[in-house]
Parts: sequence; C-alpha cells; structure tokens
Amino acid sequence: IPEVSGRDGETCLAVPPGDADALAGALARLLDHPELRARLGAAGRERVLANFTWARAAAGTAELYRQAIIARGVRR
Repeated sequence: IPEVSGRDGETCLAVPPGDADALAGALARLLDHPELRARLGAAGRERVLANFTWARAAAGTAELYRQAIIARGVRR
C-alpha cells in the first residue's frame, strides 16, 4: 500500500518520522531546487485531485459501514 503522501521523489520527499536532520535536508533541497518544488507540487496536486475527493471519501465511508454490517450479520 503506498503511503498517503505518495512515493518518495514523485509526489513528496519522504523522511523518516522523528528525523529532524532528514527533514531539514529535504527542506533545504526544496529551497535550492525550484524545478523540483514545482514538479513535486504539481504531482502532489494531481494525486490529491484524483484520489482524495469528497465523493471518494463518502464512498469509502459507505463501504466501511457495509463491511461492518456484514461482519455483524445484520440484514436489511
């Protein structure tokens, strides 16, 4: 399962949780490379528009409820 933010180098610069030095390095890299910022920003925006809409969230929530109802054996 891909990370929520996407793949490292495609839609984000992934850093290990809690690693302040890695975060600082990634931010410095973005500050030094405007073309990288633009590319990651555009790719990230496309990812959000394609995968994180209200319609998708509603459909996912409805599916979770369906699965919970089925798991409990509740019938309509």
